Amino acid sequence: MAKKKEDIVEKAGWLLGISGLLMLLIGVLLLFTPQMTIETAVLLIGAVFTVGGAFKLGEAMFACKNANFASNIAVSGAFSLVIGLIMLFGSDFVTGGVIMMFGALAALLALSAFVTGAGQIAYGMKAKKGKTMSLVAGIVLVILGLVMLFNLFGSAIALIMLVALFMIIYGMVLVVLALNIRDYMF
Repeated sequence: MAKKKEDIVEKAGWLLGISGLLMLLIGVLLLFTPQMTIETAVLLIGAVFTVGGAFKLGEAMFACKNANFASNIAVSGAFSLVIGLIMLFGSDFVTGGVIMMFGALAALLALSAFVTGAGQIAYGMKAKKGKTMSLVAGIVLVILGLVMLFNLFGSAIALIMLVALFMIIYGMVLVVLALNIRDYMF
């Protein structure tokens, strides 16, 4: 029984280590070549959807005995296939959409910083204690919001870089955990 637990822990360690290394690698690539990494991810995901969709369609046509179940699988497979083909043949469009999504997120964060900063300034004007800190925090947030609003592309890239840094740090944590998993388990 103890041997079986050790085998499971060893396999979990390998999986954690591989996951950590992959996350670390993708994070580094995303940090230094964000557009190329996003394009590659779009193409890989498109290929997975295309192949998966084709297999589902094949399963629906040749392996399913139940007509209702086969139609459900066929619809799912066709949808996956279409999404995959769009990602493969429209990868520039999809990559641009991903970058635009980060731009939209940056715009929302910029508006949030601006409104929160304005509120902080209004609070600081009326506050009896902590007036200076409230005003400084509010002014900093308003400036940050304006800078982000007037440079959405740069803000989007900064958000992508933050995701990359998160992936790098989390990847390193997983690798360290994988190397020391026996110490945590036994």
